[in-house]
Amino acid sequence: MHFPSLTLSSRQKIHWYSQFHVLLIVALVIVLNILVQSFSIRLDLSEGKIFTLSQVTKETVRNLSDVVTVTAFFSDEFPPEYIAAKQRAEDILSEYAKLSSNIVVQTKDPKKDDAASQEAQSLGIPEIQFSLVKSDQFQVSTGYIGIALQYRDKSETIPVIQDPDSLEYDMTSALVKLTRTDVTEVAFTSGHGEIDTSELQDALVKNYMIRSVDLTSETLIDPGIDVLIIAGPRQAFTDRAQYVVDQFIMRGGKVLFFLDGVSVDPSLIAQNNATGLEALLTNYGVTVNHDLIVDPLSHETIGFQSGLFQIFQPYPLWPRILKDTLHATHPITASLESIVLGWASSMTLQNEKFSSETTFTTLAETSDQSWAQSEPFLLSPEALPQVPSDSQQHFIVAGHIKGKLTSFFRGKTLPQSSVSETPPTPQSLQSSETFLESTNNASVIVVTDSEMLSPLALQNFSGNFTFFANAVDVLAQDEAFIGLRSRSTTDRPLRPLPDRTKALYKYGNIFASVVLVLIMSAVVYFLRRRNDSKYIAKYGK
Repeated sequence: MHFPSLTLSSRQKIHWYSQFHVLLIVALVIVLNILVQSFSIRLDLSEGKIFTLSQVTKETVRNLSDVVTVTAFFSDEFPPEYIAAKQRAEDILSEYAKLSSNIVVQTKDPKKDDAASQEAQSLGIPEIQFSLVKSDQFQVSTGYIGIALQYRDKSETIPVIQDPDSLEYDMTSALVKLTRTDVTEVAFTSGHGEIDTSELQDALVKNYMIRSVDLTSETLIDPGIDVLIIAGPRQAFTDRAQYVVDQFIMRGGKVLFFLDGVSVDPSLIAQNNATGLEALLTNYGVTVNHDLIVDPLSHETIGFQSGLFQIFQPYPLWPRILKDTLHATHPITASLESIVLGWASSMTLQNEKFSSETTFTTLAETSDQSWAQSEPFLLSPEALPQVPSDSQQHFIVAGHIKGKLTSFFRGKTLPQSSVSETPPTPQSLQSSETFLESTNNASVIVVTDSEMLSPLALQNFSGNFTFFANAVDVLAQDEAFIGLRSRSTTDRPLRPLPDRTKALYKYGNIFASVVLVLIMSAVVYFLRRRNDSKYIAKYGK
């Protein structure tokens, strides 16, 4: 019996080969997925590797000597705006757990577990309220999205995760605070009309012990205080108060000054601000002048009340200090994009005070188009004076003094405390107050503006708080967290451009598209003409 030979046509062979290749690829993908399940590969292409745990965090976690229990109190039902934060938080906690067996992460839903609800309440994790779309209707619901860290008999909490980008900083700060045996003390002065610093104190309490020092008491500052912050005094320091600050510096204390050469009230009335610290700072090498810097090139847009409406206008008296005029390598400013000052004064250096033993580092300065306005001050955005053509220059607005400093009161009669009956002398103070004439490890930061620390500025300009917190870290010699904090700072303003360049971009965008269409039309037209010529030459008309 003869059977016909079964042969495949070329088309059938191609068809079967194609199906075989598809099946082979699918099988390879399945096998690869099974094999890589036991491996974790992360690729972070973001600038600064913001989605990868920092080296500071890794060292902190790996150096833990005992178990830290991290409890995430997360509810299942959340509106869309919280879902991304919850997922990001879960990813970060997973990365922490992978670093060390001393990090134990557990998740609880207080909405489903009464015991977890009581635990969250005892740890200070609040139940938040939000609107949720359910069954095509808006419904008010509640939930939890907080974290508690427990180490031995101590605990720290992150009550509500509002910004997942700052979660690593909050987590690592909490770990350090839980495990640290010695705590740096930071004090804010009072008694001389200083600005409200409650928000700043609340932010610093994560890493430092916060205290208040009333300099009107005229007693020397507690030796346990490491950093002193003098922010926006409006009343003049007495000689005795200056002496207290001077001796704090002489014994090695670090001071952060935010001083206004001119005070401005809400109605835009300005007057020279005598802090009483002028001679003291001049002795250290800097003078805060009684003027206001106007920067026509780089400044902020500010809202002004006009009747019932708020009008936003460019305001050169609020200069924006951009990255190119911030110190590129200093720990305070290296990772900053910008800061914004409000009614800042200029600073004059006493260069004869500086040497190889005493250094001054310029941290921030205005653009080279700036000029300084002296009394009488014109602050209304509609009534700013014309720019003097011969006085435009950079102005220093923040600087860091380090090294050897000599007491302002050396060779002078020491200021008498009101509780003392006779003027003290260096000899009579030996038993109670030891007068120190100099120090070799001074660290003093001076900023010629305190408005940058106002609630309005802190809320709108994230770089301002980062600058402040970095400065405290540098003075406290706790610089490890500076880079970690700055990773979440995303304020990146555009560089100011001359009007001619702006006009070039503006009209270039308008006419460039038209020119591009004309060019493309011409190219298509000539290509068609060339093709038509080929056809005519080959086939005739």
